[in-house]
Amino acid sequence: MSTAPAPESHRPGPPVGANRRAAHTGAGTAGPWVWAAAAWLPYAVVAVGCLAGRRVTYLQGDLALLDVDALRAGRFQQLLGPYDRFGWYHLGPAYAYLMAAVGWLAGGHHPLQAEALTAVGLNGAALAGGCVVARRVLGPGAAAGVLGVGALFIVSLGNDAVFNPWPPVVVVMPLLLLTVLSLAVLSDGGGSLLLGGLLVASFCVQTDVGTAPYVAILVAVACLGWGWGHRPGGAHGLPGGTAQRRSVALAALGLAALIVLAWTPVIIQQLTGRKGNLSVVFDFFRSAHAHAGLAAGLRAAGWAQLAAFGDPPPGGPPVGWTGMVAALVAIVLSCALVLAGWRLGRPIAARSGALWLFGSMVAIGAGAEIVGPAYSYLTIWAVAPLGAGVIGLVSLLSGPSPDRWRSSALPLLLAAAVSLSVTGDVLSRRAVPSYSSPAVGRAWALVAPAVANYRAVGVAYANEAQSWNIGTGLVDQLERSHRRVEVLSFWSNQVTSDATGRVAVWVNVLAPGAPLSGHERYLGTVGGRRLFVAGAPLVPADASY
Repeated sequence: MSTAPAPESHRPGPPVGANRRAAHTGAGTAGPWVWAAAAWLPYAVVAVGCLAGRRVTYLQGDLALLDVDALRAGRFQQLLGPYDRFGWYHLGPAYAYLMAAVGWLAGGHHPLQAEALTAVGLNGAALAGGCVVARRVLGPGAAAGVLGVGALFIVSLGNDAVFNPWPPVVVVMPLLLLTVLSLAVLSDGGGSLLLGGLLVASFCVQTDVGTAPYVAILVAVACLGWGWGHRPGGAHGLPGGTAQRRSVALAALGLAALIVLAWTPVIIQQLTGRKGNLSVVFDFFRSAHAHAGLAAGLRAAGWAQLAAFGDPPPGGPPVGWTGMVAALVAIVLSCALVLAGWRLGRPIAARSGALWLFGSMVAIGAGAEIVGPAYSYLTIWAVAPLGAGVIGLVSLLSGPSPDRWRSSALPLLLAAAVSLSVTGDVLSRRAVPSYSSPAVGRAWALVAPAVANYRAVGVAYANEAQSWNIGTGLVDQLERSHRRVEVLSFWSNQVTSDATGRVAVWVNVLAPGAPLSGHERYLGTVGGRRLFVAGAPLVPADASY
């Protein structure tokens, strides 16, 4: 009888279901929480810096409008997500309510720190959660891949992966977590993992509807994986023990309640609004538009994946032919990863490669369908499919036995080295936000005494960059001083007026040369823009956004 070892394809595969969980959560040198701590370290450093550097700040533009959303969420008035440049809102307010909660914890008078801390918490929790899920379900190799992807994003994407609160970039790390959860459901079949994935998917789609194509793939994969594992005769086991089953059931119930709660404001607005936002979004995407086209889609998807290997360019259109080449290379490499994982009997590598492939193709299609120029931030979410590829590659290289590292110090040393190097990179940059708009600060010093006796105030500013910056900053300050605010109708997609028909005084931000009525009161000039108060808006009624 031959004693030669059986070919790898005929060896017993890794355990599944409850057995897999038991195998991966043993008392190894680097358990799940070691990976979580390693992922959290750079974010903890930034969070401490944010808290230590708290001071009153004046916001403008998008940051000011995010703060307005958070302030209204603090009064339980925010029903929708951030505004979009085409006149509708992103689907849901989950992000605004998170900012409101963090702002309350931070003291309520530090809006930028609250926004930055919200982004830090989301990004850090997503990366740490991805490491924990990967280590518990997919093995140390996958956990190392998740940590490596997170470190790559932090170093290359910079502040966009750490504390930038802008909605298109704050969804990147949660999408990486959703990718890990989808892979974990395929391997483990756990209902709590599926519900957790649906909760993360809800947040991503509510905050940036542009993530919907990739989210749809991940949710479909997770649902199919769960259904296949729980079919009659399926291989996925259930947790043993009454207490453990009860805790899993309670966790699942809590996650389901959060999902329902997150979408309740959206349904309320849809049913009570003059025209529901969901209907507006649907009509917009159903209407005929000039789209960016396939070439732009290739460049956009390639740009996003290139951005993970170096500083991304500022928010203009993506790079040229190099982005197109990068997208095609991603497709070729993802196919190779699928083939290698299948041939070598490494299902995690093959599944990760498939997500990379499908995600890249969806990113190309989404970039091609963008209305107007394919600005880089619109497809930054396409770095998440690249993350799936890195996870699969590391899993492939870690060897056929997913637990062969459990008894060695290598994972612990690797996690510590990655975490410390990334933390050093964060500290070498200006990691703690200290931005404050001096123009808004000076404008508010002039406006506050002039409107001190009014509970409802209108703000009129033209469609011009500096006027918009000062105007949005004044709206933010008025909201912070607990006044009802009205804006001109063509800004209603950014700031929903809540004082319609009851405004006796308007603050006007006018560019040089703008016509005057002769009945206004001049307050002063800030940033080259003249400030007036009057009984009506002085901005031309035919101005358009």
